[in-house]
Amino acid sequence: MTARIEKTVFISYRRTDFPWALSIYQDLTHHNYDVFLDYKSIPSGDFEQAIIENIKSRAHFIVVLTPSAVERCSEPDDWLRREIEIAIDSKRNIIPLRLESFDFGSPATGKALTGKLASLKKYQAPSVSAEYFDEAMASLRSNKFLNRPLESVLHPISDLTKQVTEKQRVATIKASLVTKEQLTAQEWVGKGYIYGEAKNFDEAIRCYTEAIRLYPGNMIAYHNRGLNR
Repeated sequence: MTARIEKTVFISYRRTDFPWALSIYQDLTHHNYDVFLDYKSIPSGDFEQAIIENIKSRAHFIVVLTPSAVERCSEPDDWLRREIEIAIDSKRNIIPLRLESFDFGSPATGKALTGKLASLKKYQAPSVSAEYFDEAMASLRSNKFLNRPLESVLHPISDLTKQVTEKQRVATIKASLVTKEQLTAQEWVGKGYIYGEAKNFDEAIRCYTEAIRLYPGNMIAYHNRGLNR
């Protein structure tokens, strides 16, 4: 099999980290990558087929890692976990994209990333931040990660999955561009989560309050701040 450059990408993420996933999607599509992002809810009857076929039909698999993203990965039926396992089994080019608050060495992360997911630590895992987002994306698109020859078998997708994929693409194109303020607010949400897990509730509330100040539309910050009162 001849190795070649592939520009097809699947982005795996937790819904609470949607601004990060969307901003990555917008950057990659701007640079002519064919990217699948589960943006709108897929009908439950079509969901599993559409997700599995899209992972197998795309050369690259980016998973957005934040502390809160992996907390449910210890559950066997968790879909983020399943997506990563499918990518590993399908031998995709896996790129764990770390936010600054994510730590592979934390006890909570170690507890969540078990079985096949433990191998994520072995992959090159670039970091991304709001301050240096453009630089992080340039590195992601470089020959270290996406712009590299691959020897992979890409599987065709069914007509049903093509329809679902096109609907997702059209909906995502219509989404507003993610701002630096939104991403910075997400960073504060990540810090707040860590403080909350450590039961430092005053600091958690401070972080969520700052997230809301930066981007009042961040519903996760409101929700989590209420939980830490």
